[in-house]
Amino acid sequence: MPTGGDPDDQLIDGIVKITAYVYPMPMIKGNFGEVAGKCEIIMTGIEVRWLARAFRRMTFDNRRFWNQRYTTDPEKGSGPGSRGENLDMKNALIKSTIHNYAMSTVLDIGCGDIAALCSLDIHNYVGVDIADVIIERNRRLKPRWQFVCADLTGPYAPPSAELVLCLDVLIHQKSRQNYLTILSKVLAATERVALISGYSQKDPGWNVFYHEAIGDSIRRLHPGSHIEKIAEYRTTDLLKVEK
Repeated sequence: MPTGGDPDDQLIDGIVKITAYVYPMPMIKGNFGEVAGKCEIIMTGIEVRWLARAFRRMTFDNRRFWNQRYTTDPEKGSGPGSRGENLDMKNALIKSTIHNYAMSTVLDIGCGDIAALCSLDIHNYVGVDIADVIIERNRRLKPRWQFVCADLTGPYAPPSAELVLCLDVLIHQKSRQNYLTILSKVLAATERVALISGYSQKDPGWNVFYHEAIGDSIRRLHPGSHIEKIAEYRTTDLLKVEK
């Protein structure tokens, strides 16, 4: 199976012959024993591509994926949602929110390479990310800001802040439980406003996952919040949540 890059970038043509080995059962303590038999499977390039995509989706791991991305492809960094016109849009929205609400504290859940905030003068900033590679890089780049390497699906509870950002994080949560755990922590940490991105419908990407419409999740977890859709990019909605 391919181990790097997007399966869509790895076009396969023609016919592929795959040899599958069959081992006796049960397999005890990793001792596979002798091969009991084998079979050959003939697949088209399209079928192999689909199989590779399905395998990568099934085994997707956020920490491994983002550490590899930030190490091997820093130009792509946090992805297309944080580059080009999407980056400019996010930067403008975050800047105007901080200014309009006169905010001094910001919590950034899934801070990534902080491309959307790097140019802003934020007095009290905490960035949290699962990828230790980018956390170490951010600490060197912004020594006055605080960065924490943590898995939000675990016991870690982030500090509260007037503005909480959770951009392009929830869409990468493979399990519904992890999706709801992170969203719950985002809402619990929000003192005044949260900017949260998520899906309102399914996306065909191999490393993104849809569980339910993001607005419905927020309404159920925090009834009474004022929710406003303030932007849309790619297939993602960006919501402003006011407490």
